Amino acid sequence: RNRLFQVFQFILLQLSGQLDCLLQRVRAIRIDPQNVGVKEGWFNPGAFERSWFWITDLVPWDNHGYRTYDGYGWYRQMFEAPLLPPGKKIQLAFGAVAHGAEIYVNGVKVGSHNMDGWAYTRGDPWKKRFLVDVTGRLRSGRSNHLAVRVVDYGPFGGGIWKPVKLIAER
Repeated sequence: RNRLFQVFQFILLQLSGQLDCLLQRVRAIRIDPQNVGVKEGWFNPGAFERSWFWITDLVPWDNHGYRTYDGYGWYRQMFEAPLLPPGKKIQLAFGAVAHGAEIYVNGVKVGSHNMDGWAYTRGDPWKKRFLVDVTGRLRSGRSNHLAVRVVDYGPFGGGIWKPVKLIAER
């Protein structure tokens, strides 16, 4: 059944030239108060699996018991990529992340957003959609691992708080 869905997505992409897949909202989260996640490889699939807890909604980590926490935290999830045709630019579209983010796919850093900013950065980038190019980084039609290192700079909630999509150019 899953393979049939992938084939349908591939045909749709060939006909329309467009892919728009919403990643599931079930994610694992882990707070990183000592900022050791990069050094310890938390971006790798399966790393320290028992230290993470699951969330199912798109609200800041403040709503998950960390109301007074400002600093680093991580999100990760496995997702099935559709069959991706060669020659298309594939991107992860983040609806919004407060306040900065580093993105890893299958254990490799693929991009970042506002990591050197802060809560009051001009233009409020933490409220805005941003794209990360993952062309050539995904395993087409197979399981992939997404890890996002987030930094919360201040008075507002930290974390991924809007949907994440996989999109392809027309």
